[in-house]
Amino acid sequence: VAAPTGSIFGVYRRDDDAVNFSPFESYPRRSMVAAGYALYSSSTELILAGLGENVVGFTLDSDDTFRRSRPVVVCPERGPYYSLNEAREPDWPDGLRMWIDDAKRGRTSSGTEYSARYVCSLAVDFHRTLLKG
Repeated sequence: VAAPTGSIFGVYRRDDDAVNFSPFESYPRRSMVAAGYALYSSSTELILAGLGENVVGFTLDSDDTFRRSRPVVVCPERGPYYSLNEAREPDWPDGLRMWIDDAKRGRTSSGTEYSARYVCSLAVDFHRTLLKG
């Protein structure tokens, strides 16, 4: 079964005084200079933040070169989806259960009939939310 998956990463400023650098150390978040994720499926995408003013996206082409395919990535204020594991519904608080029930029927303040989208891959679910709201 082919299922999309991905990797999430952070890029940290290295302390020049660090003699024994380890990629498995925990670094303070203030030293993070960029972050991103990669998606692997029918296409490979790389989304990066922190390299300039905008979040940008790149797609791996047939020449094994990442080409900028999304010059500015902006999350819409609202989208038509909710994303959570409905198998855990018995554990949900009552307020969440009621909101999901209302959202499926368009009984929210926006009037949108929401649909569930949940792959159970954080990078993939986040990517859809980032692009579609």
